[in-house]
This record gives sequence, C-alpha cells and structure tokens, in this order.
Amino acid sequence: MEYQTPLAKARGLGSAKSGTKHWWMQRVTAVALIPLSFWLILFVQQLFHASECA
Repeated sequence: MEYQTPLAKARGLGSAKSGTKHWWMQRVTAVALIPLSFWLILFVQQLFHASECA
C-alpha cells in the first residue's frame, strides 16, 4: 500500500499544460458578461414598458 499526501499525489500527476489559457478565458468571459448583463437588463425593461403601453 502507498500512503501519499494529497500534495504528493497532485505533484505526481504533472502539469495540466493549459492553466494560462483557462485563466485568460475566464477573465475574457467575465469582462464580456458586464456589457451583456446591462444589455439584458435594458432589454427586459423595454419589454415590460412595451407591454404596459400596448
């Protein structure tokens, strides 16, 4: 039986080789969600306003 700490097991697995790309993609999508969220809020407000006027 082998007894290893979780850190030793993780080190034995090696690098995932895609950490930097994954980090950048998270940042890009987070920044992209800012204007998209504002657009969605305004769009929904316009829908409610249009239904009140009709």
